[in-house]
Amino acid sequence: MKKRRGPKQSKVHLIFDEKERADYLTGFRKRNLERKLKRKQTLDTLLKEEIKKIKKNQKEALHNAIKSQSQVPEIQHLLEPVTYDLPDHTVTISEINNMDSLHASTTINMDESIPVVSAGGKSQDEVEK
Repeated sequence: MKKRRGPKQSKVHLIFDEKERADYLTGFRKRNLERKLKRKQTLDTLLKEEIKKIKKNQKEALHNAIKSQSQVPEIQHLLEPVTYDLPDHTVTISEINNMDSLHASTTINMDESIPVVSAGGKSQDEVEK
Protein backbone atom coordinates (compact mmCIF):
# COMPACT_ATOMS: atom_id res chain seq x y z
CA MET A 1 0.00 0.00 0.00
CA LYS A 2 0.99 3.52 -0.69
CA LYS A 3 1.53 5.96 2.10
CA ARG A 4 -0.76 8.89 1.89
CA ARG A 5 0.82 12.25 2.14
CA GLY A 6 -0.94 15.45 3.11
CA PRO A 7 -1.99 17.98 0.54
CA LYS A 8 0.86 19.30 -1.52
CA GLN A 9 2.13 22.66 -0.52
CA SER A 10 2.68 25.18 -3.23
CA LYS A 11 6.23 26.25 -3.85
CA VAL A 12 7.43 29.66 -2.77
CA HIS A 13 8.42 31.97 -5.59
CA LEU A 14 10.83 34.75 -4.75
CA ILE A 15 10.86 37.92 -6.77
CA PHE A 16 13.99 40.04 -6.58
CA ASP A 17 13.39 43.79 -6.37
CA GLU A 18 16.46 46.03 -6.35
CA LYS A 19 14.60 49.01 -4.87
CA GLU A 20 13.28 47.04 -1.86
CA ARG A 21 16.75 45.60 -1.30
CA ALA A 22 18.28 49.09 -1.25
CA ASP A 23 15.59 50.31 1.18
CA TYR A 24 16.26 47.37 3.49
CA LEU A 25 20.02 47.80 3.46
CA THR A 26 19.98 51.57 3.94
CA GLY A 27 17.12 51.56 6.44
CA PHE A 28 18.98 50.15 9.46
CA ARG A 29 19.81 53.57 10.84
CA LYS A 30 16.32 54.88 10.19
CA ARG A 31 14.68 51.95 11.95
CA ASN A 32 17.11 52.28 14.86
CA LEU A 33 16.27 55.99 15.22
CA GLU A 34 12.56 55.16 15.12
CA ARG A 35 13.01 52.68 17.97
CA LYS A 36 14.97 55.24 19.99
CA LEU A 37 12.28 57.87 19.43
CA LYS A 38 9.55 55.47 20.50
CA ARG A 39 11.49 54.53 23.67
CA LYS A 40 12.06 58.22 24.47
CA GLN A 41 8.36 59.01 24.08
CA THR A 42 7.32 56.15 26.36
CA LEU A 43 9.89 57.17 28.99
CA ASP A 44 8.68 60.78 28.80
CA THR A 45 5.08 59.72 29.38
CA LEU A 46 6.13 57.50 32.30
CA LEU A 47 8.16 60.37 33.78
CA LYS A 48 5.22 62.78 33.50
CA GLU A 49 2.91 60.27 35.18
CA GLU A 50 5.44 59.74 37.98
CA ILE A 51 5.79 63.51 38.52
CA LYS A 52 2.00 63.87 38.67
CA LYS A 53 1.81 61.06 41.21
CA ILE A 54 4.54 62.61 43.39
CA LYS A 55 2.89 66.05 43.28
CA LYS A 56 -0.45 64.51 44.21
CA ASN A 57 1.13 62.66 47.16
CA GLN A 58 2.87 65.84 48.36
CA LYS A 59 -0.35 67.82 48.09
CA GLU A 60 -2.23 65.18 50.10
CA ALA A 61 0.53 65.09 52.72
CA LEU A 62 0.43 68.89 53.07
CA HIS A 63 -3.36 68.82 53.32
CA ASN A 64 -3.19 66.12 56.01
CA ALA A 65 -0.51 68.07 57.91
CA ILE A 66 -2.67 71.19 57.86
CA LYS A 67 -5.67 69.21 59.09
CA SER A 68 -3.63 67.69 61.92
CA GLN A 69 -2.42 71.13 63.06
CA SER A 70 -5.86 72.17 64.27
CA GLN A 71 -5.62 73.38 67.86
CA VAL A 72 -7.63 71.90 70.70
CA PRO A 73 -9.52 74.57 72.69
CA GLU A 74 -8.57 73.00 76.04
CA ILE A 75 -4.86 73.69 75.50
CA GLN A 76 -5.17 76.92 73.50
CA HIS A 77 -4.09 79.05 76.47
CA LEU A 78 -0.80 77.10 76.67
CA LEU A 79 0.06 77.90 73.05
CA GLU A 80 -0.44 81.66 73.22
CA PRO A 81 2.77 83.71 73.13
CA VAL A 82 4.09 85.03 76.43
CA THR A 83 5.80 88.45 76.51
CA TYR A 84 8.25 89.55 79.20
CA ASP A 85 9.24 93.22 79.45
CA LEU A 86 12.77 93.51 80.76
CA PRO A 87 14.69 96.75 81.43
CA ASP A 88 16.85 96.50 78.30
CA HIS A 89 14.62 94.53 75.92
CA THR A 90 11.38 92.63 75.42
CA VAL A 91 11.27 88.83 75.15
CA THR A 92 8.40 87.00 73.46
CA ILE A 93 8.12 83.22 73.78
CA SER A 94 5.87 81.52 71.25
CA GLU A 95 5.43 78.16 69.62
CA ILE A 96 7.23 77.45 66.38
CA ASN A 97 5.57 74.80 64.30
CA ASN A 98 6.51 73.24 61.01
CA MET A 99 3.72 74.95 59.11
CA ASP A 100 5.19 78.41 59.80
CA SER A 101 8.56 77.45 58.36
CA LEU A 102 7.21 75.87 55.16
CA HIS A 103 6.95 79.19 53.38
CA ALA A 104 9.62 81.09 55.29
CA SER A 105 13.30 80.93 54.55
CA THR A 106 15.04 78.76 57.10
CA THR A 107 18.60 79.57 56.10
CA ILE A 108 20.76 82.52 57.04
CA ASN A 109 22.79 84.05 54.27
CA MET A 110 26.26 84.54 55.73
CA ASP A 111 27.37 86.76 52.81
CA GLU A 112 25.04 89.58 53.80
CA SER A 113 26.27 91.73 56.63
CA ILE A 114 23.93 92.45 59.51
CA PRO A 115 23.56 96.18 60.07
CA VAL A 116 25.22 97.10 63.36
CA VAL A 117 24.05 100.20 65.22
CA SER A 118 26.90 102.29 66.53
CA ALA A 119 26.88 104.70 69.48
CA GLY A 120 25.82 107.60 67.25
CA GLY A 121 22.53 105.90 66.35
CA LYS A 122 23.57 105.27 62.74
CA SER A 123 24.17 101.87 61.28
CA GLN A 124 27.64 100.87 60.16
CA ASP A 125 26.56 100.98 56.49
CA GLU A 126 25.41 104.60 56.87
CA VAL A 127 28.68 105.58 58.55
CA GLU A 128 30.72 104.14 55.64
CA LYS A 129 28.75 106.21 53.12
